Amino acid sequence: MTHPLEVLREVLAHLEEGDFYEDYDEATRMVGELRDGIGGLVLLVLLSEALDEIYRLRQLCAYEHEVRRVDLSYKSYPKSRRDSAETLMAKLKLAAQGKSDVATADISWPSLRHCMEEVGMPTHFTRADWEAQVDSRRRK
Repeated sequence: MTHPLEVLREVLAHLEEGDFYEDYDEATRMVGELRDGIGGLVLLVLLSEALDEIYRLRQLCAYEHEVRRVDLSYKSYPKSRRDSAETLMAKLKLAAQGKSDVATADISWPSLRHCMEEVGMPTHFTRADWEAQVDSRRRK
């Protein structure tokens, strides 16, 4: 498939020359290619934004892992909480490395769903939901 910008240049050239009315089929083909190309570019932009969001979440997990590591280095950190903090650190490290499936493997779905509800996150998250969130962030 031709790059959308090339198709757009071609369409504009035809418009300037006034050719469109002479070859309706060619104009229809070009507009179709342009529409398909723009759709592909939109998907690429959305994919890029999804990857940026995943990367930021991994960064946040790595940051929180290091904060907990520093906290645990203090002798005054309560021994009664040390095991749970170390478990959390292990999960944060796995999530930061992109192994969120392993990090959440021992957590039941009802527990995850409950936590999601507590923070106001939808328990079902579709591509349309995510696209709406991206769109609302762009408008701010």
